[in-house]
Amino acid sequence: MSPSTDPARSGTGKPRAKGAGAGGEYLVLLPAVFLAGDVLGSIVRAVRHRELDVTLDFTDDAAASALTEGTAVPLRGMAELSIPFGDLAGVTIGMLIAAKIILVLGLIICSWWAGRVLNRVAEGRAFADQPIIDLGRIFWVGGSTLMLHGGLLLLGSNLATRDLGLAEHVNNSVSTLDIFTALAILGAVEVVRRAFVSGKKAHDELEGVI
Repeated sequence: MSPSTDPARSGTGKPRAKGAGAGGEYLVLLPAVFLAGDVLGSIVRAVRHRELDVTLDFTDDAAASALTEGTAVPLRGMAELSIPFGDLAGVTIGMLIAAKIILVLGLIICSWWAGRVLNRVAEGRAFADQPIIDLGRIFWVGGSTLMLHGGLLLLGSNLATRDLGLAEHVNNSVSTLDIFTALAILGAVEVVRRAFVSGKKAHDELEGVI
């Protein structure tokens, strides 16, 4: 049987690693899938109950008093509020829901490409062209997703504080930690891509010598 038709071999004619392509490598993507499902579930709940969950950063107790009709309730830091659609402007609702939808789509697309990369690594083809291309796609699509999601979330939360009359007492829902976390994830993806590129060059040079 020729190498190209042998099921025990990869598409490059080299022996396939035992268990490669069985799907186990996709298990590491479950956290991203669960996160996408959680965000999608929040969108469905918002439409069904006509309430939108908004995370705001409370800077003083005045905002809490306004929300509780003067009752002294200490409320500081990040808190999630379920706000009826009737208390929010249409553009606010649209921006906040659009931010969630963009995040779900970005997670699904990047998870798919990450699965393709992991599949090729499991098959022993980490230094092929396709994994490097897919990592580049993850970097750019992931970066665009995070920028759009963060921008819409920032604008939407600011509009929500305006609609609720809390603009002077509440910060937006995009924290510095969120920004650094996003940059760290994108940086890690780019580091892995460059490592694959360097590995491919070394692999090609070694094959040329042999």
